[in-house]
Amino acid sequence: EGANLLPTTLGLAAATGLGALAFSE
Repeated sequence: EGANLLPTTLGLAAATGLGALAFSE
């Protein structure tokens, strides 16, 4: 399960980063 958790966390972080980037624009 730990191996499955990593891509999910990275995906969530990427989505959060993109959201923050779009919001800052």
